Amino acid sequence: MPGKKRTTREPAADVRNLKPKTEPPLSGDAVDITLPLRVVDIPPDDFERAVKDVVPLPLPLVQAGRPLPMDLFLPRIKGEGGGVEMVRFLAAGRAPTQRMLKLVREAGLDTFYCHRTQLDNLIDFMGQETSRRLADHATPPQIKAKLLYDQASLIVEQAMTEVRLGPNLEHGRQYVESVAEYVQSSPQALESLAEMLVMDYSLYTHSVNVCLLSTAFAAFQGMPGNQVHDLGVGALYHDIGKRGIPEGILKKPGPLNDEEWKVMRDHPREGFELLRPHAAFPPEGLRVVFLHHENLDGSGYPFGLTAGQLQQNERIVRLVDVYDAITSVRVYKTAQHAFEGIQIMREELESKISMDMLKRFVEFLGLLSPRPGRLGRETNQPRRQAARSLSLPGGTSQGDT
Repeated sequence: MPGKKRTTREPAADVRNLKPKTEPPLSGDAVDITLPLRVVDIPPDDFERAVKDVVPLPLPLVQAGRPLPMDLFLPRIKGEGGGVEMVRFLAAGRAPTQRMLKLVREAGLDTFYCHRTQLDNLIDFMGQETSRRLADHATPPQIKAKLLYDQASLIVEQAMTEVRLGPNLEHGRQYVESVAEYVQSSPQALESLAEMLVMDYSLYTHSVNVCLLSTAFAAFQGMPGNQVHDLGVGALYHDIGKRGIPEGILKKPGPLNDEEWKVMRDHPREGFELLRPHAAFPPEGLRVVFLHHENLDGSGYPFGLTAGQLQQNERIVRLVDVYDAITSVRVYKTAQHAFEGIQIMREELESKISMDMLKRFVEFLGLLSPRPGRLGRETNQPRRQAARSLSLPGGTSQGDT
């Protein structure tokens, strides 16, 4: 807090009182870990309130001796039955010690958190870490894929919430370059990425799934690298026009009424208008954003274009967009298995999407995994857990631990 000297005994703030765009009220520069920590599962409502102003960072990405550009938080129980608060574990610019990370791991905690006001720093860190791990042949493909998925989730979340898009679009451009290089590296890379896809539908997970599948499918079809990149950027931001749509419409469990449907159908134009002022956004990516709901038979929107007016990029993203929606869990339906999803697309969308492209997509899915069923995981959420105690014995400073 400006003008006030913090001590190691200053109480940590309740995360529910933190405000976006301001520096979060924090505990002192250090917290001590008293062993044994008791880690307990948290009721979903308490957990969601505690993490609404923070984003997760998996513990394995934090390395001893390596300074971080953002503050790290851990969840703590506030007294007996007093809810959950976020306390600062490590200040930005400081490096954790082996002992600190060992105690956190032994306690059973697996996730750090960063405040949303420092999301730019976190995305920069994730980009550097991802590039480093992708270049390291000793890093398992599963770890590389998870880094790529988590990095994209942060980029999309920021794109959907931040007023300023410029820095985010640069993150997105660099990210898609990394994905394009990775998916062309080996079939094992494709399979590892497929296993990262999340079945639980949300605006964020859907955008990431569509980006990864579209980019990989384009590379599978032999599309040149620069075209793969433009398609991937468009796919990553294809639903950005939905960021202004009320949640009541986005998450409505039943059919939309005429007025709600009108609002929903306007998101391709809204996305185009948001991105058009940014000269660095590729024109082919803009076409994807504007035209990803057009059908070959003229029944799509916003223009009702037909096959001769649609290019390969928007056809690919349209196909993948439908596939991910059908095979994901929604508030109003369960997920369809991959085979069932393809059958639905064959029977109900025969005139709307290219059947030849769908056949190639089936071959592509077979390359990703020989196993039947929906590729991917049921959730991408951190565990709902917090520590019963989180305090440094004797007020030891971080530099001494």
